[in-house]
Amino acid sequence: FVKKYNLIILETKKAIKKYPNISIFYNMLGLALSSLGRFNDAKVILQKGYSVNSNDLAIINNLANVFKNTYKYKEAEELYKLSISKKNDYLNAYVNYGNLKRDLNKFEEAIELYKKALINNNKVPSIHYMLAMAYQSLGNFKEAENFAKKTIKIDTKYTKADLLISRSRKYTPKDSHLIEMNEKIKNINLNSLEKIDLYFAISKAYEDIGEMGQCFEYLEKGNELKRKNISFDLKFEQKTFRDIKTIFSKIDFSEYKNLDSNNKKIIFILGLPRSGTTLTEQIISSHSKVYGSGELPYLSSIINKEFISDK
Repeated sequence: FVKKYNLIILETKKAIKKYPNISIFYNMLGLALSSLGRFNDAKVILQKGYSVNSNDLAIINNLANVFKNTYKYKEAEELYKLSISKKNDYLNAYVNYGNLKRDLNKFEEAIELYKKALINNNKVPSIHYMLAMAYQSLGNFKEAENFAKKTIKIDTKYTKADLLISRSRKYTPKDSHLIEMNEKIKNINLNSLEKIDLYFAISKAYEDIGEMGQCFEYLEKGNELKRKNISFDLKFEQKTFRDIKTIFSKIDFSEYKNLDSNNKKIIFILGLPRSGTTLTEQIISSHSKVYGSGELPYLSSIINKEFISDK
């Protein structure tokens, strides 16, 4: 669809001025602002919309999403619960609440919420896929593959699910999933993003069975298409690194040497995505004297505020 957010902002502002008591215009404006990353502006508008109609579930849900995106997790959770209390079968609230729990590495709670969403509608492929991701994060690859297959059964073009299956499966030459993926890439009209996921999944399968020529062919196709869909600005990256260097070079760290009055022992787990950090946290936090707090937002918030002027 056409993402003309600035046009939406312009027209909904006119509509609000003319019809200030119709909440849908506040919701549309808030969504457009959120889509542009203007979360503080979106929050103000959605709160106004909520004051106009406190029963507008879309506004409550989208306001919760704004709080989630600005690391106000407690406020977001309260609003998701509020929308569910107003409408027990409100699908979006369960899904977004589940996404919040997933982001906090609380995968069991996320799974519970996704399954409640499925009770209300089990024909939405994205919910099955979210369950597959949550189970994969817990190391339950059998259930992850189970829900990924359900995703594909509902929507054969949902190739993210094919990629998820490929990452936790050891392929054989006559593997049925490899055959299905080859048929899909040849006979189904896929968009570029769908093709990228499928190319990488097929490449991994051929790597498993030792056909490195085929592996590289699909890996190259996936990389070439992926590169066309990436907007990378080297000047922006260079400026960010210069800003980090400048700010930290001005800090006199000796000032802080004797300020630590916290007697708690804090464990930091650092790593790249898919490197085992979540599993490491789960192992360590299983100790009776350790509390696992998930991926806390403080560092991300500071970096976004201090170093990134335009995300």
